Amino acid sequence: MYLHKPVVDYRQLRLNKLNTPQYRHLLLLLYWPVYGLLFLYVERFRVVENWHAVHCALDDAIPFCEAFLIPYMFWFIALVGMSLYTLLYDTEIFRRFQKFIILTYSIAMLTYLLWPTCQQLRPETFARDNVLTRFIRGFYQFDTNTNVCPSVHVIGAMAVQFAASDLLRHKEAGWHIISWVVTLSICLSTVFLKQHSILDVAAALPVCALGYACCFVSNRPFAAKNVRNVFRSESPLKHILCLVLGIVFLVVGIIGLLIPVVPQVPFLTASLLFFAACIPGLRKRLFSIKVFREHLLPHIQKNRHLRKLLLKEEDQLRESSL
Repeated sequence: MYLHKPVVDYRQLRLNKLNTPQYRHLLLLLYWPVYGLLFLYVERFRVVENWHAVHCALDDAIPFCEAFLIPYMFWFIALVGMSLYTLLYDTEIFRRFQKFIILTYSIAMLTYLLWPTCQQLRPETFARDNVLTRFIRGFYQFDTNTNVCPSVHVIGAMAVQFAASDLLRHKEAGWHIISWVVTLSICLSTVFLKQHSILDVAAALPVCALGYACCFVSNRPFAAKNVRNVFRSESPLKHILCLVLGIVFLVVGIIGLLIPVVPQVPFLTASLLFFAACIPGLRKRLFSIKVFREHLLPHIQKNRHLRKLLLKEEDQLRESSL
């Protein structure tokens, strides 16, 4: 990902050219003012008698941490930055990115209209007094605690991540790791700043999976003819399910690293296996590691479903080594 000459010369844009193939992708930007007006209505003007409070026991175990304000606010930069970069340098990814936003944000807005939700997790006082907590105190007054499930913050972060994955498809693995670390930091920031319940994050993931299937998967439309197709390696749905489950277990595992009550190793191991099931390069790396072969591989070989998900790549490596 680097700066070069824009693929479209927007200096030649005129109103009568807006619907031409060269500039038609700009029409997708018309969704943003529509969404902004709807969000303003549900946040400020709609009268709701009964709000549904979103809460689970894990929310109480997650401590408030003002340091997560940094990745939380970076979300705004990432969303605008990805829109501008793809608008200038990759209009095809811009289309996928904006269509993902339109689909997923519309689902979230429809959910807010049909099922008004709120959260009551914000601390009344802060244990520390610093520039971050003072900013958060003012931010709480500006940003309401309503319309939280699913989290559009998580949905937006995943939209940027999927677009970044397309942009970085020919780059080294390190760039992808950095991108995912930033994305996960943004998602975690929503719960550590007490802006969302962990349930809001979980509810956003299937919405993201649907958006990914419709907007980023190359072979679409697709459908699983039966349940067994989900577990076939060529099934796009299997790829999406493994990706979503990998993200879920990774988020819970990272929370476990920060909170001693939650176990870390089982969730992080499960996350690694689900990512390996949908990322061939990661499978090759895993099967080349001695510790993995000695301790995890025997258990995978005993389980029929895990064999279907993971051992196809291992068989190829075994044949090539003979």
